[in-house]
Amino acid sequence: MLSPPTRVFDVVVVDDHSTNDMQARPDEYAAAHGHVHIIHAEQNRGHRPAGLRAYRVGLDLDPDYIVFVDGDGQFVGDDVAQALKLAEAVDCDVVHGVRTGRTDLWYRETLTKTLAAWPRWQQVRTCLR
Repeated sequence: MLSPPTRVFDVVVVDDHSTNDMQARPDEYAAAHGHVHIIHAEQNRGHRPAGLRAYRVGLDLDPDYIVFVDGDGQFVGDDVAQALKLAEAVDCDVVHGVRTGRTDLWYRETLTKTLAAWPRWQQVRTCLR
């Protein structure tokens, strides 16, 4: 459950040309909330280009902080709030969170472990590495 924010944040959502019905959902939300910015990719180029585009748009908004979260449900709203509290408390430039105890569905967990067994399939999971 997402705790109510104490202030309004700009939110950047990148639709990486998804083939599901995700495209309409952020547009509908953004129409009602001026602090939500939607970027639609013309084609799916993968995780890295989508992430870099989100960072560029986010930096153009002149933020105090940028929080990058994949849309696959690995992080919950309270995780983001904890990262922001930590950043403010210690006046740091970067807070990098890695969620432990993931709650992936069994088939995703199996696929991830299977692909990780072959070095050629291993990948770094952030657009900045």
